[in-house]
Amino acid sequence: MSDVVKLSLRGSAVKVKFNSDFVTVPEEMAEAEPAKEEDYIQLQFQNYYEKGFADAQRQTKQELEKEYTQRLLERTEDFNRILSSVENSLSDYEESFDRIVTSVAIAIAEKIVRHEISQESTISSALRESVKKILGANEVMIKLNPGDYSLLHSEEHGILFEESFSKIKFEQDDKIEPGGCVVETDIGNVDSRIATQLSEIKKHLDNHFNNQVT
Repeated sequence: MSDVVKLSLRGSAVKVKFNSDFVTVPEEMAEAEPAKEEDYIQLQFQNYYEKGFADAQRQTKQELEKEYTQRLLERTEDFNRILSSVENSLSDYEESFDRIVTSVAIAIAEKIVRHEISQESTISSALRESVKKILGANEVMIKLNPGDYSLLHSEEHGILFEESFSKIKFEQDDKIEPGGCVVETDIGNVDSRIATQLSEIKKHLDNHFNNQVT
């Protein structure tokens, strides 16, 4: 849009209309030489220009600050979501790590136990511990590995001839690993196999970790 300048010669002053604003020009200025009048009007134009530029600059700054603040909030929310996701992942990894350590520990313990059993049978202590759990039973059947059965008949052990075992029936079972046994009675059974005992230990550890998580 072109700038429109209107002159009004009423009163003792001249009014110059620039767009919708009036700029008052003193009468003496109106009567002055045209060059001076043009300088005055040019000065007013310059003032309006600078004011408009300052307003535009201030508005632009406010809009930029608003946009920057909004983007900063969005980035903060994104960061919080990522941080929360990382924390959840760390919690899952920690739980998985505990379970892995438990499994490895059980595997190592099993290796050690089986190695010790291969060096020296533990069937004697396993039998005595198992019999303590079935006191009062009338009918007792103990199943054990054939190798352990032969060992118990040897003169070195002779446990099968002890009075506490005199009424107990023994059965050889090659499905039972050396060092373990299964006791079957009329009041209940006792599973003292090595694998079963290790499984019980693992179950107790798993329950312990589950209770910590909840």
